Amino acid sequence: MRLVYMYQRISEQIDNDQNVSDIIAGTSIGAINATLLLNFVLVNRKKGKGKKESWEGSDDMLENFWKGDTSTVTFLENPYFQYWWWEHGNLFPSASNEAVRRYYSVKQLLASGAWNVYSPLPPKMDTKFFDPLNTWHRYSNDPLRSIINKYWDYDNFPIKTSLEQGEPRLLLVTVDVQKGVVITFDSYPKIIKNGDDDDDDDRKVNYLWQTEYDDEKGLVIRYDRGIGIEHVMASASVPIYYDYTIIEAEKSEVTDNGVNSIKNSVRYFWDGQLLSNTPLREVIGEHKKYWESLLDPNKLISEVLNGEIQEQKVPDLEVYIANLWPTEELEVPVDHDLAIDRKNDLLYHDKTKYDQKVAEFITDNIDLARRLIKLAKQKGATQTELKGILEEYGKSAFRTGEPRQYIELLKGRFAISRVVRIERKDDPDAISQKWADYSLGSIKKLFDQGLKDAILTLDSMEGSLSS
Repeated sequence: MRLVYMYQRISEQIDNDQNVSDIIAGTSIGAINATLLLNFVLVNRKKGKGKKESWEGSDDMLENFWKGDTSTVTFLENPYFQYWWWEHGNLFPSASNEAVRRYYSVKQLLASGAWNVYSPLPPKMDTKFFDPLNTWHRYSNDPLRSIINKYWDYDNFPIKTSLEQGEPRLLLVTVDVQKGVVITFDSYPKIIKNGDDDDDDDRKVNYLWQTEYDDEKGLVIRYDRGIGIEHVMASASVPIYYDYTIIEAEKSEVTDNGVNSIKNSVRYFWDGQLLSNTPLREVIGEHKKYWESLLDPNKLISEVLNGEIQEQKVPDLEVYIANLWPTEELEVPVDHDLAIDRKNDLLYHDKTKYDQKVAEFITDNIDLARRLIKLAKQKGATQTELKGILEEYGKSAFRTGEPRQYIELLKGRFAISRVVRIERKDDPDAISQKWADYSLGSIKKLFDQGLKDAILTLDSMEGSLSS
């Protein structure tokens, strides 16, 4: 609900010929919401609706998805249970009725499954230590895959978008289990220009929908039709409880003869929350990388050396973050379940303030470098001297391992104009396994609380701006 209300408020401030958001990035549940939201928009666009108009009704769609199709009515939704607990719970200091409902609802759901989200798999017995307490209880997320497919007609509306069509961009984040790195799937193409750099008009442009990673970019995952259900599930495969999501990649290897060989490589993925639950870093990196591919390096050097206003400028970002894991908690946990819950909050909560500071620091350094270059030219430095410095190589390198010229540090300059964080507040009825709580009562309360959190944050922000 934080996400939906956030979009509603943003849409009030934009024109009809604008997208409510140009980039939607998500991890885990955020990846599911982002995919369904963008699919909804693209379907409306294909029906002839305008940019802003295409977003109308997305709130009802998401609310119906979570309340109507993924929630399960547990036996604890029965009001008689509340009376029973009130009578027996008064004998000792105990949890609130709501916390008990959530706690035992999860017990039921993990035992029998959550409708349209996950179902139990046969337990995997411990044949390593022969410890019956080390039995691996796992779940299939095929029901979740099926319900997403009900809302997302991938065959007719694959998530493959472009800037030229004025379509929003989708970024989904997951983790390669073996490499231990964050992987981003992108609905925008990677732009490859082949030919002579000196004559940009004669260069052939290729558009590739793919993700490259590994230090030498030895792994490539191609998705020519666009982002698919497997990429969404890779971002939402909760560690331990769900099996890995398997996606095939191409691996580049150099043989003993020096010949480059391409082989298929099976990759295993887990939920992106492990390394990047609120993926601001990925948004910044992919935003910069895409727009850099559109820049003319020769024109960039000319602009820098002549002190011209930068025409080739990457668009600035205004960022809104929905954080589902509370950063702060009023009380120190005093029982086992709350201690586990707090540990999970600290592991998965929004950690992007450092990324924001780094981005701002880099922007300031680029501005400073440009001003110093302009001053040096005013003081008599020649273009040949300045260009010689800019074309020298620094200590940093590209992901391919190739050395980076100083001029590359000045490419892709943009500012983060504003970051708004809408965060789930401390919950007195929290439980440790809230990730598995798809009971109808909990989902309704989360929608209500999410709406309150969003209103409080956005009203407070607008009040501070007006004053």
